[in-house]
Amino acid sequence: MFAALESALSLALAWENLVGVVAGVVLGVSFGALPGVTGYGGIALGLPFTFFMPTVPAMAFLLGIYKGGMFGGAISAITFGVPGEPSSAPTVFDGFPLAKKGKPYTALNTALYSSIAGNLLADLAVIFTFAPMGVLSLKFGPRELFALMFVCLATLVIFMEGRIIKAIIGTMIGFFLATIGPDPIMNYPRLGFGIPELEAGIGLTPFVVGLFALSEMLIQFSESLAARGKGWQLETTEDLRQLIRDPSPSDRFSVRDWFTTTWRETLLGSGVGIFLGALPGPGGTMSAFTAYALAGRLSKNRGRMGTGIPEGVAAPEAADSATVGPSLIPLFAFGIPGSATAGLFMGAFMLQGIAPGPGLFTDYMDIMLAIFMIMLAGTVANLVISKVVMIPVFARLGLIDARILIPVLMPLMILGMYAIDNRPFDVLIMVGAGLLGLLLQRLEISLAPTVVAYIIGPMLEKHFRRGLILSGGSVTYWFASPIALGLYIVGIVASVLLLRRKKT
Repeated sequence: MFAALESALSLALAWENLVGVVAGVVLGVSFGALPGVTGYGGIALGLPFTFFMPTVPAMAFLLGIYKGGMFGGAISAITFGVPGEPSSAPTVFDGFPLAKKGKPYTALNTALYSSIAGNLLADLAVIFTFAPMGVLSLKFGPRELFALMFVCLATLVIFMEGRIIKAIIGTMIGFFLATIGPDPIMNYPRLGFGIPELEAGIGLTPFVVGLFALSEMLIQFSESLAARGKGWQLETTEDLRQLIRDPSPSDRFSVRDWFTTTWRETLLGSGVGIFLGALPGPGGTMSAFTAYALAGRLSKNRGRMGTGIPEGVAAPEAADSATVGPSLIPLFAFGIPGSATAGLFMGAFMLQGIAPGPGLFTDYMDIMLAIFMIMLAGTVANLVISKVVMIPVFARLGLIDARILIPVLMPLMILGMYAIDNRPFDVLIMVGAGLLGLLLQRLEISLAPTVVAYIIGPMLEKHFRRGLILSGGSVTYWFASPIALGLYIVGIVASVLLLRRKKT
């Protein structure tokens, strides 16, 4: 064992591996900050290059992209109100209003420190509890995953501020949109309305970016024009300076400020991300929304959530980043990719001639230990690069007037949507989702239940129908599992308590 540790340490500290992880972090943060490209897209683009690399540098490069992409999505979410990743959508709720108050440094530093903390805690959890977490992930079959999705959806709707009726309306809209596309079991096209492009369904990224980003841009642009007139002149440097806001004098946020202000929300988000990340299916988006909703009820400043407070940034960012390491556990332990990103890592291992699964830790012990060490190195690289380079640049960009910024961002969003699958139809989906988001905001219907239902809906249906097939239609099947039964009880009790709390 000590020989394997020594070999792994020498592998992890090799210059080519350190260069690989740093290059990956730089690309990951950059890809994540571009709306529509996402960290997943960055990994997909980087995967072919790993064919020419040795195993450890290849994994270091991809892990760097993965870790950097998680924080990169928060940069555009905070700076422009445009989530670079679907999992960064909850960060918009408080991060963007905080930046609009003239505190972009506070918002970005909160996101960075929480992301790093979630990443670090998850890495340590993977290293020290790898075997138990792997066994836990196998305990979740169709009925357990259905119970988990059902409980998360029910509690998330109740957690949302505002009227329950409007939250339910938003949820129903999300469910309906989720049914468009192929049947999750038989793969038959549904609700295509005679449009061939709809037979593949509505893509998550164009839907989320349109619903949150495009609708917010339209609102910002109209408000900016109404407040400052329909035209403006840029004849002098003073005219240009007036279109760039000055940061607030109090826009300072040290590590000490972050810890004293948001340590509860960071730990909460990290715990949610580690647990949900280890399970096949939920992923970073569901983890981030769940953590934000929980923080909205458990935080000491819960009444101010959504108005621009650091606590509302810390919880979803910690949860999102905490899913990175645990999401690879089913792949490493059993050769089962629990997410689309894990599937790309499976492909990377295959390109190296390595079959993921139990044999990884018997045949490639030194390589796997080196990968765990590189995960920690990637977290440190993410902190340094984002703190020194990314935050100072993007914090200033966020202070530019919407009338200048939005015409620049719109072409980037369109290019990003097209680049996902080279489908012009994704751009139309983004526009349609943007108009829907604008309508929902005018009707004062929260966007969060719509997105959550859209994400959870297909998983609910898939696990429900799989359970029906396995059980032959038996009702008792759904309650025979102690895990599923416990989840139902927790969900019912939490829902009742929260409803009573809302009434009081």
